[in-house]
Amino acid sequence: MLKLKHLVHNEALTLELLAYWEHDEVDLELLNHFRISSNAIYPFTWKNELCFLRHCPLSEKSLESVEAEIHFIHYLRSHGFPALEPLLTTHKQWVLCKTSSWGEYLASAFKKVDGKQLSQIPLTDELLFQYGSCLGSLHHLSSGYVPDSSKRWAHEQVFAWIDQQFHRLSVAESAKRECRNLELLFSSFSRDVQNYGLIHYDFEMDNTFYDAKTGKIWVIDFDDCMYHWYQMDIENAWKSLQEDLNPEDLAQKMQCFLEGYQSHHPIDPKISLQGDAFSRFSRLYTYARLKDTLSEENENEPDWMSGLRRKLTRICSEIEKAM
Repeated sequence: MLKLKHLVHNEALTLELLAYWEHDEVDLELLNHFRISSNAIYPFTWKNELCFLRHCPLSEKSLESVEAEIHFIHYLRSHGFPALEPLLTTHKQWVLCKTSSWGEYLASAFKKVDGKQLSQIPLTDELLFQYGSCLGSLHHLSSGYVPDSSKRWAHEQVFAWIDQQFHRLSVAESAKRECRNLELLFSSFSRDVQNYGLIHYDFEMDNTFYDAKTGKIWVIDFDDCMYHWYQMDIENAWKSLQEDLNPEDLAQKMQCFLEGYQSHHPIDPKISLQGDAFSRFSRLYTYARLKDTLSEENENEPDWMSGLRRKLTRICSEIEKAM
C-alpha cells in the first residue's frame, strides 16, 4: 500500500497523465470509479473498450521495476499465457515517467481483461483444476524466462528491505527476530530452475478472471512479482481460496487445484512441506509494508484517513502478537 498521503483522489494529475495515452472523450463519472492501494487505478475507455490507467509516485516504486514487470508480461503473452495487455503511450513508451506539479510519477495503462473475478463465481472442481493449471503454466514459463536489463527483486532483497525498514521505524522486537529467523531458514532451502523463479506473488482470486466464453482464466496485477520459490505462489493462492470454501471440502478442493498445477509444472516435495515458512514470509512482508505506509504522520488528516490509520495499526498489532 502507498503511504497514506498518496491515497487521495487527484483528478487533475490523472488527466495530465492520461493525456499521454490514446483515449475516448474522458467520462468523469467513469473516472470516479477509481481505487487506490499499492497504485492509483483509474478506468477510462479507448475505442469504447474499458482500460485502466495506473500511476504512483516515483518515490514509492522504481522505473526499473515497472519496466521489468511489463517485460515479463510481454514474455508471458508471447507464449500464449492469458495475462492482461499493456498499452503504449502516444510516444511509444510502455512506462511513463513524468514530472508534474505533484512530483515525479510513474504511469502505465492496460486493457481490461474479459470475464468475472474468480471471487464472484462458484468454485467448482473443474474451475479449481483450471485455476491451478493457470498458475502451473505461469511457473513453467517463468522457469525459462530470461529478463532483459531490468530485473525484479529477489526474496533476499526483500529481506534486506524489511531489515532496512525495521532499522528506521519503531517495530516490535518479535518482528526483528522473525526477520532474522526466516532469512536463515530460507537460506537452507534448495534452489533450482524447477522450484525457484519469478513468481506473481499476488495470484489470488481478485486478480484472476474466468471468461466462460473462451474457458480462459486471465491474470492481472503483476506489480508484486519477485524471485522466490514457486511454492510461495501456491501457498498464497490456496490461502485466498480457503476463505470461500467449506472446511469439509478443503482436502478434495486442494487436490483439484494441485492436480491442475502439476499438469504444467512439478511441485518440489521437500519445499512443499515448508508451507508455514511461506505463510510467515507473507505475514512479515505485509507487516513491513504496513509499517512503511504508516510511517509518515500527516497534518489535518481527513476522518477516513485517520480511521484507516487506526485500522492498519490494529492489523500491525495483531501480526506482532502472532509472531
